[in-house]
Amino acid sequence: MKRKFTLYDLIQNTDFVQWVRTGKEESFSWNEWITHDPENKKKVRIAKSIVLSIESQDEKISSEKLTTIWKVIEDEMKDDSMDLE
Repeated sequence: MKRKFTLYDLIQNTDFVQWVRTGKEESFSWNEWITHDPENKKKVRIAKSIVLSIESQDEKISSEKLTTIWKVIEDEMKDDSMDLE
């Protein structure tokens, strides 16, 4: 399974968000994707925390707000010299 996702792709992917919320895999095997590449595990851990933190605020998030959140994440990741690709 060689499909590549960035963090941004994950948090915008409805199947991924649904999997985080319910644990049910509908059209994509996230568990298989995670085990395929160790880097995927890091991305999923970060993306899950983003999705869950947004969910815990119990509000719908606009594209503008999501873009702002993503910018902050990218800036912090650059500071930590972490590769997002």
